Amino acid sequence: MGRRASRRLVGYPVLHLARDCHRVSIHVAGVIYTFASLVLPALIAKNLSQEVRSMFFISPLVASTTGIFSCMLANYYDYPPDQMATAVLCFVLVVAWFVHYVRATRLSN
Repeated sequence: MGRRASRRLVGYPVLHLARDCHRVSIHVAGVIYTFASLVLPALIAKNLSQEVRSMFFISPLVASTTGIFSCMLANYYDYPPDQMATAVLCFVLVVAWFVHYVRATRLSN
């Protein structure tokens, strides 16, 4: 079996599965929550870590921690959980930007 055939057998079904999962999550949870769950933890991990290897540990940790915390906040304040999760992730992103800025200014001095 050639290289192209093995890529076709393995790669395309995975891409179609990822596309279908993304479509279902948009229909179920909405565009804002789907974007926040996919992109914001990666941005937070990028700003907090200095190497790619640690990003793969920080991003799921941030996503799961903020998900649990935002569900607890949403339950307590009686808000929708997806908007609360997006707000908490945005707040953590602002804190991560600040940490990144402080780290960059300390290294330059």
